[in-house]
Amino acid sequence: MDHFTLVGRGKLVDFVVVERGPSGYKVPYVQAYVKLVDGPKIYTMLSGVEPIESGPKIGESMEMIIDVIRCEDGIDIVGWKFQPEAI
Repeated sequence: MDHFTLVGRGKLVDFVVVERGPSGYKVPYVQAYVKLVDGPKIYTMLSGVEPIESGPKIGESMEMIIDVIRCEDGIDIVGWKFQPEAI
């Protein structure tokens, strides 16, 4: 296996607004598929969009950020999410 660095940008392919999530996740939130410019399609959470069906836009340019994913026993768990790309 070879190391490959991803750019962290792509286009929104599809999404769902989650109304009831696992313990520690603040609802509602948006889960989505983002097709990276480097090739792979990934499943991720979105930030910076309204968690409603008319919030995110299919085909919208997205960029990766590091943000809080959930809270566990009062501790913020961080990871990668995507948000609309700042142009």
